[in-house]
This record gives sequence, C-alpha cells and structure tokens, in this order.
Amino acid sequence: MSEEAVLFSRLTGDAAIAAIVGTRVYPVEAPEGAALPHLVYRLVSDGRVRAMTTDTGVTPRRVQITAKAAGFDGVAALANAVKAALKDWRDPASNPVVMGCAFETAFDGFDERRSPAAGGAGSYRRNLDFLITYRS
Repeated sequence: MSEEAVLFSRLTGDAAIAAIVGTRVYPVEAPEGAALPHLVYRLVSDGRVRAMTTDTGVTPRRVQITAKAAGFDGVAALANAVKAALKDWRDPASNPVVMGCAFETAFDGFDERRSPAAGGAGSYRRNLDFLITYRS
C-alpha cells in the first residue's frame, strides 16, 4: 500500500469525516463540479532520513489537506474533524507504518468562482498542513 493509500484510508475511515463528506475525498484536485463539502489531499514535499550513508526507510512527508464547503461554519467543522482524525496519528499495523503525524499550519480562503455545488455562490476552503512520518 502507498503512503497516499494509507492517508486516504484514514480520512475515509473516520466516522466524523464520513458524516460530513461521505466518500468525497480526492487526491490532488477535486473533479469539476464535485459536490460540497469535500476534501482534497496533496503531497507538498517528501524526503528520506539517512544515517550517514544508510537509508533508514523513514520518510517524512508534508501533506496539505484542503477542506471545502459552501459556508464558513461547514468548512470549519470539516477542518476540525480532519485535525481530530490525524492528531497524534500512529499506525504500526499499516504498510508503510505511520510513525507519527503532526499538525503544522492552516489558512483560509474563498473561491469566488460560482459553483453549482455551492448553490451558485462561491465556496470556502481551509488548507491544513501536516507532517506525516512513515517507515517502509
């Protein structure tokens, strides 16, 4: 299983997130006209931890998860559900192993493009950055 698949499984398997978005969790970019609310996750950066000349198998990855909703209260609730699902997340049974997850930063935005999914209005978004450390 890939790092992305492990993250997708965590997001779609969380009851609080699923209650808000159902199965609307997308990699990189949501499809055109995707219903709101939804989540989008994307890789920002990754690397490998080395010990002198040895690859340790440890990969820290900075991931951005964007919560998008028709209203500000909806995007805030979705972002809070994501933060709760990933707070101190560790999963020694996953492959690759999730060694830890740390919330780093967030910022809000408003998409002024008229969206049928937002009732013909713009939509709110909150971008959340996490550092997730995996071991393969």
